[in-house]
Amino acid sequence: MSRWPWERKSVSRPQAVAPDAAATALVEASPATMDEADRLRDAGDWPNAASAYRRFLEAEPDHVAAWVQYGHASKEAGQLEEAVGAYLRATTLAPQDADAQLQLGHGLKLSGEVVRATEAYRRAYELAPDLADARSELIALGARELIDEPPGDQDALYEVSRELDALRRAITRLEKRLPALEAFATIPLAHHAEFRRAFDVVGDPGAAASPVAFAIIVEAAEDDPAGLRDTLLSLMDQSHGAWTATVRAHPRLLADRAGTYGHLDGRIRLVPGDDGLARQADLVVALRAGVTLDPRSLAWFAETMRRTGASAAYPDFDHRRRGAHNVVAHSDPRLLGPFEIDALLQSEELLQAPCFVREVWNSVGGDELAWADRLREGFLTAQGDGPIAHIPRLLASRPVQTARDPAPAASVMRGAWLHSAALDGAPVTVWPPSDPAERITVIIPSRDRPDMLGACVESLIAHAKDRVRLDILIVDNASEQMATKLALQDYARAGVARTLRVEEPFNWSRLNNLAAKTGHGLLLFLNDDVVMLTPDWDELLLGYAQQPRTSVIGARLVYPDRRIQHAGVALSCDDSPRHEGVGRPAADSGPGERWARTRSVGAVTGAFLAVRKDLFDTLGGFDEAGLPIDFSDVDFCLKARAAGGKVVYAPAISLIHAESQSRGLNVRARERAWEASELTVLQERWGRGMLWDPASNPYYRPSGRPVEALRAPAIAAVWDWIDASVSPNPWGIRS
Repeated sequence: MSRWPWERKSVSRPQAVAPDAAATALVEASPATMDEADRLRDAGDWPNAASAYRRFLEAEPDHVAAWVQYGHASKEAGQLEEAVGAYLRATTLAPQDADAQLQLGHGLKLSGEVVRATEAYRRAYELAPDLADARSELIALGARELIDEPPGDQDALYEVSRELDALRRAITRLEKRLPALEAFATIPLAHHAEFRRAFDVVGDPGAAASPVAFAIIVEAAEDDPAGLRDTLLSLMDQSHGAWTATVRAHPRLLADRAGTYGHLDGRIRLVPGDDGLARQADLVVALRAGVTLDPRSLAWFAETMRRTGASAAYPDFDHRRRGAHNVVAHSDPRLLGPFEIDALLQSEELLQAPCFVREVWNSVGGDELAWADRLREGFLTAQGDGPIAHIPRLLASRPVQTARDPAPAASVMRGAWLHSAALDGAPVTVWPPSDPAERITVIIPSRDRPDMLGACVESLIAHAKDRVRLDILIVDNASEQMATKLALQDYARAGVARTLRVEEPFNWSRLNNLAAKTGHGLLLFLNDDVVMLTPDWDELLLGYAQQPRTSVIGARLVYPDRRIQHAGVALSCDDSPRHEGVGRPAADSGPGERWARTRSVGAVTGAFLAVRKDLFDTLGGFDEAGLPIDFSDVDFCLKARAAGGKVVYAPAISLIHAESQSRGLNVRARERAWEASELTVLQERWGRGMLWDPASNPYYRPSGRPVEALRAPAIAAVWDWIDASVSPNPWGIRS
């Protein structure tokens, strides 16, 4: 596409000189001492402190500590470019100074230069491995692999974790008074095998033995006697003994050594065709040969189905392989959330050990469907018969496999299709819009950044499937540059966009609310520092927005260096909303591939937030008074969830986001104080309800970076989760 005419260069003009400019210039020219600069720093007078340090450095240009302090003062004064330059000078003068490297990393991170920040933190860590801040920052930026941790430290961690687990069991009576105790005993997600060894990760469901009878249907269509053996041994080890197993066996297995289990245990039989025993049971558990169950799995299923009246249930699971000396090692846990059709269609995660009521299973066809699609049909049938329960317990283990699961048959897709995402090619569900003619009002607040605004608007148009459905509305927040005025005039003349002029101080919520009054159809609130990457994004967005119960849609955002900036907002970490995946490579799909899949989330960022206008009006829009800048997007998502809707993260739509390039980051003390005050408003408004985030499985630690570490939650918390999963609105706000 040709360049737009508003990209012409503006003519520079001489700046007016303030009346006291001469006096200021005289002060600037005078020398300064470190003591004077430090005094201004200690008084919090950051602009003058930065000026004093700069004047001192003119006389002492090789003073490393002064360069570092100059960087600090510049950063607090909001002058990030000067701060980074000062830290760079300090590291050049003293390349072995670990603290200077650390401060350089902080400055680069605040500037959004994640790759360079990671490199600075790496150098700081290598120079001083005991520098805790450098280690913490590397972990926070997703570069744990750069940390060389002695095995003894990890062994000590695991030993402490085991002792904590024993202590927790010994003080069970205190759990109601100290529910947060378990959050302190955590292990990194990458060390899942040690997590399983350190904790009882399943636990007992805490109910009397149930008389319910299970029919276990084992699909053994492949000639894998070892895998079938593992499955049958796990069944024979169940604490709940009322079960029978029918193995739909590969012909060679019928006469193979695996056939001996039909003689060793009268509850097991191997047959060449469909199941028959399901008609004699209360519940049916469907397994593929090779999947093993924890000994308490059937007990958990029996109590869950009795307690909830669910028509189906599914557990969490992990992967296993046999390593050295034939020892089984567990890895890659799949910690799931409440049932969603997108999760059912995008992968086979829900299919590892599903449990159905007998009537549901018997209503699904026989051998005409592939095994995975038969299970999908079972879930879709169950959805019409009653709630579907999610059991956040690691009840099953699946053999490690390298090949991706086959795509579902068209007959079970229910009109959806799998789309290859722009950044990593991962298959994600997309939905055809029921009303392709619906208009999209794109609302973009902006102030004096015509270059950035031009790149944003041009990318939207270039990647849209139907430009006609776009109504682009620029909210001009008191721009003053001639280049901006020319750009907006060119927009209007070319029919590209219309403009709403607002002569007020910056208030993100108010600017968007004013624009929304003139909008229609689907409202898309967008930052001016984003660039669209996804072809046909408008068609994809309408498809998501027109799905039942979908209220808000967000997208995957990446930094200009293609590292993740936003993959959904987690709400259960340290009482403060946090973006998932920050700093990870765009190709990193995250734990359980969660960052690469369509899924419901607690909230999404206002940098790309779509909602239908009628719902936006009903919910009262954004909070202009209490949350004018920082958390109004999260607050709106919570309002949408409280009203019965879902907030959907749609990675099929991806954009570059030069985070806060138009407004700037909150780096100065006064800005951080403002942000903290808005967070207080959010917390007081929603209380504990803000922390209910069904996208964050109870196994995840509720502190630190989202979905990074594991804990062993109390059984009471597990039952709370199960009860919520079968409620009419699992994504609602809980008190």
